[in-house]
Formats: sequence, structure tokens, C-alpha cells
Amino acid sequence: MKHGTEPSKTAPGGRLKVVAMDGRGNVVPAPSTSSVVRHAATCKMATSFQATRFALALLLLLGPDAGTAIRVTSLAHGQESENVQESRSFSLPFDRPSPQPDAQPRSIEQFWKLAGITEQDWAKFDDQEGVSDAERPVLLRIVERLSQLEPDELAAMALDEPDAAIAWQAPAQHRGQMVSAAGRARRCKPVELTEQEKSHYATTGLFRIEVDIQDFGFLILYAAHVPEAWQQAEELNEPMRAWAVLTEGGGGTQLWASAVTPRVAWYPVEARPELGVLPSHVRLARQGFDIAWLDHLRKSNGQPLAAADRAPFYTLLAVVQKEDVTELEATAFQKLDLPQLLFHAQQYQGQLFSFTASVRRATKVEVDDQAVKERFGLSAYYELDILIPLGDVSIQLPGPDPQKRPVYENNYPATVCTVRVPEAIEQAARRAAAGKSESPLINETVRVKGYFFKIWAYPSEYVASRAPGQLHPSPLFVATTVEVVASPSPPRDHWLSATVAVIFVVGMLAIVYLAWKWK
Repeated sequence: MKHGTEPSKTAPGGRLKVVAMDGRGNVVPAPSTSSVVRHAATCKMATSFQATRFALALLLLLGPDAGTAIRVTSLAHGQESENVQESRSFSLPFDRPSPQPDAQPRSIEQFWKLAGITEQDWAKFDDQEGVSDAERPVLLRIVERLSQLEPDELAAMALDEPDAAIAWQAPAQHRGQMVSAAGRARRCKPVELTEQEKSHYATTGLFRIEVDIQDFGFLILYAAHVPEAWQQAEELNEPMRAWAVLTEGGGGTQLWASAVTPRVAWYPVEARPELGVLPSHVRLARQGFDIAWLDHLRKSNGQPLAAADRAPFYTLLAVVQKEDVTELEATAFQKLDLPQLLFHAQQYQGQLFSFTASVRRATKVEVDDQAVKERFGLSAYYELDILIPLGDVSIQLPGPDPQKRPVYENNYPATVCTVRVPEAIEQAARRAAAGKSESPLINETVRVKGYFFKIWAYPSEYVASRAPGQLHPSPLFVATTVEVVASPSPPRDHWLSATVAVIFVVGMLAIVYLAWKWK
């Protein structure tokens, strides 16, 4: 998502406003603070500003004992961001119910029958390298039909290991069978499509990949989608995997086969900056995450979550579920620069971050997709609505009216999904689900360590009020660990509260005396 403006620093000369909040993050009146500010403003001396600062400092000390947190926030843009944490009545929207068994093909043969690929079509493949004019339309139809399936659906129709080994030795006798093709991609070149083919088939692109398959030989793989970094490289040596349908093959000096797949998965084993592969990507690939999915996530930043996000999201959740927490402690995490992440998200897709935030809402999401349960071992995960502190930085989103663009200060709303949460957050989620909580809001400061997934967008009353029709862009992280951070300030006892109250009264008398003496 391209934003129209860069985040700006809070102006040092901005107005100051004292805001009181209760433990749930709600703004409450602070009359004593306002009276102090008004009184200090009447002082006609050069010391009036210092006196005001002294009074505010005393109020800040008293705040926690009174049950409210007093905060001085800069309103240089004229918009306070205390109320930007809006409730969302929906969870992540790409969950889908399990498909009806009768609507799914039970075998690859049934799939081809439903797809309209006949024995006559398979007979057009002549077991010669290259794509003939007769083979070409069949090839495009196969790619088109396969592209409609999810990776788990492709896997469900693949041959088991013993049968797959036999198929690899005689690909021409096993046309139409689904196999797992794992090897090293050596070259990737586009296949030119005619304008008629582009208009007739849903497949708008096709690539020819040369792959070395261990213990077999040479594979020519035709794919609708390949990693974008491969398309610019003359030579490759990249680990890959694909669910592919055998179409033809032969012998000679070495065995060869030709196959078709909707997409190629990429699992690099070393960082390759020239291909955009970073150490965190290698870590993900080592645990089974397809780095080619990052291409899709980079293109879909700033958009609502959709069906195309489903496979990478659940795979990433499965990866963090298996993370070795002890090993993770020795991993180098990036420090989160939220404005940079929002405005230049593509640079950070799939990277590891560590940051502190405040959890305001926790929801346990039950996974009702049977395929996800079986493939990833996931039955539920937690969705956390968090506020990330901004410090002295404000974030301005684009909008049609420069004077009314949405502005966030102090905190920015974001989302964390994780399979593990601390006991305190789990209990809060359980109470909210049971309807036993007075308010769905909680207030736990946590340390989040995890991967940046994407910027997703959802409706926001605040954003819509300032930029009609615009969605709120929110960073979505998939966390490996979420740990509660202990409060640095222990509760004060009654003796200390009384002492501070006496100091406050003495301070107020000093202000009045100085104002009278130097009047």
C-alpha cells in the first residue's frame, strides 16, 4: 500500500493536553489537573512556566495512587489518539468451513473427469521434449484446472512414496498422476503465450523450469507461478518442491520427464541478498515455509485478508508452533520501526521482530477447517489486538482532505496471531468467550517476538470519519513467543501516598506565594 505522506515528527511547539485514563484505557475527567494549568497560566512572571511544570510533575506522581494514569501528550496535529483502539466484531476473515466431502474429488482420476480432461487429451503428449502445437492447449487447460486447488488438496491426490517411485521410472505410463517433485531448479524461462491464449485461459503466464531431481534425472516443469527472483536470474541452484502432474518422459543418456504444476515452492538453504533471501527467510524455509509466498504478501499489503492468504498464514502458524524457544533466544531480532514498516512493508516481509506492546483484546479462534487440522495439526490460535507505542512520532495516513487525514499519536493498533499466550491472557480470552468479563478490554504489557506477515486492512470508524471509504492498515505479526512484561513500578503503600499528598499541598502553596510576591 503506497501512502501519500511520510510520517512526521511531533512538532516541539505543539499544544500540551493532560489526559487521564483508567485501567481499561478509557479517558476520564481530570479536573484537578485542568485547574492547576489554568492557575499557572495566570502568573505574570518568567517563572510561571517552570511552576506549571512542577505542578504537573506532582500530579504525575499522584496519578497511580488515584487509580488513573495521567499522560501529557503532544497534540501538534490537533488529534489525540486515545480512542483509536476500536472494537472489531469479526476475526481474521479468511477462515473457511471444511468443504463438503461430496463436492471434492476422491482421486486424481475423478478430478480429471470433473475438469474435462479426457484420455484423448492425454494421448496428445508424444514423449518428446518440448511442447507441440497439439499439446499446448491441453497443457494450458491442465494448469488452469490445477490452479483452482489449494496445496493441501493437491497433496491429497498425490501418489504415496512407493507408487511415486515407480511413476518416476516410467512417466509416460503414468500420465496424469500427481507426484511430489523435489530437486534443484537450474533455469527458469517464460513461455510466450499468444493473445488468444491469454484471453481464452485463466492462466496469464507460464514458465518452463529445468530441475535436477535426485535419484532420477532431469525434469522439465511447466508452472503458472514461480518465485519472482527466479525470473531475472540467468542461472539458478535453488531448492524447490512442487505438486506436479506427469505428462510425458523418456530415457536415453538419462531419464527425463515433463510435468505441470500450478506453482513452485522455494526453500533456500542460505541467505542470497541478490535474490532477496534474508537469514530469517532461510530459517522459515528450513522449517517448511515456502518463501515464494512472500511475493504474494508483498503485492497484497494494504488489502483485506483473502483466500490467497490462507495457506501462507496457516503454514507460518505451524512453523512458529514448532519453533525451538531456547534456540530462538540466540536469534538476532530486528528492532521495530513502525513508520518504516507501514510505509515500506515490502522490505520487511517474513523478517523477525522483537517489540513491546500493550494487549487490549484477546480472542481464541477455533479452526474449523478439517484440512488445516490434519495438515498442520492446528485446532486453534489466539488473535491479539495490540497497541504499539509510538514515542514522539505521529503517523498520518493518506486521505482526500489534507486537513482531516487520520493521525495516530502515542499508540498504533496492530494484530498478533500466535498459538501460545501467557496464562493471564489466556484467562482473559476465556472469560471474554464465556461472557463473564465486564469489558472485553484488557491491559497487559507484553514482549512480542515473531515474524511480520503483512499489512492487512479492515473497516475503522475513525479512519472512515476522516477518509470515507478508506480502510485501516494494520501490521499483522505471527508470534513465536508472547511474554508478559512486569510493571517496573511497584504499588505504593498508604504511607508513601500520604507523603506525596503533603508534598503536593506544599508545592501548591509555594506556587500561590511566588505568584503573590512577584505580582
